[in-house]
Amino acid sequence: MVNSAAQFGIKLIPYLSMAATFVENALQSLETHPAERKALEIDLGVTFAAALALKIASATQSFTQTSLLAKIAINTSTTALGAAATSTEGGIGDAGLLGGASSGATFPQA
Repeated sequence: MVNSAAQFGIKLIPYLSMAATFVENALQSLETHPAERKALEIDLGVTFAAALALKIASATQSFTQTSLLAKIAINTSTTALGAAATSTEGGIGDAGLLGGASSGATFPQA
């Protein structure tokens, strides 16, 4: 295992050297060409701002969905409690769970 890692490292060294040379040349080029550097700065700024805006939009959407689910849970609980109260008042019936349409049928409690 150590030998394979060492061999991989030895094969990787020339490529790392080439990558470092490329980055060094790119930075030197940006120093000598201020217009290109300014364009790159603007592009990176716009990219960062767009990424930040997408992250904020995603968080807002997640918060909205969570609050809507909480409201649905509260409404469901309220409906279920109301239905339970209705069904225990005059007997056991359908308690209007289907959109408030009750058949009016009640059954005597035992």
